[in-house]
Amino acid sequence: MASSSEDDYYYHQPHAMGVTSSDIPADAVTSKPIPTDPAELAMYKLLGARLKCTLSDGRTATGTFICLDRLKNMILMDVIERRVINRVDYSPEMSPKEFPVQRELAQAMIPGKHLVKVEMEKEVYQKRLPTQNS
Repeated sequence: MASSSEDDYYYHQPHAMGVTSSDIPADAVTSKPIPTDPAELAMYKLLGARLKCTLSDGRTATGTFICLDRLKNMILMDVIERRVINRVDYSPEMSPKEFPVQRELAQAMIPGKHLVKVEMEKEVYQKRLPTQNS
């Protein structure tokens, strides 16, 4: 991702239906105690982070990470879904041939079998999961 501050594009998108991650009480995020397993702890620390997920069909979904199950299905909140549509499919004489389309969703479940890549900003990652080298 090109930008690195919290003032960038992803943080200024309008939120679908007026619900934001700050509306959820901190103690409502999980009812389990803080995990001790390193992998579980890393996922726990990523709860509430803005993630950009790339799907197998080329779409991207950017939203607040709120859930992951054992099948790698992810649930995101305040989602912006982006895809590119080929105009030739609709009207061959129109140009340009491709144009981006975006929609906003309150929540989205992304099936693990369709996840290709999950990204987050480096600075956000380092704040949430500090390493000995940073």
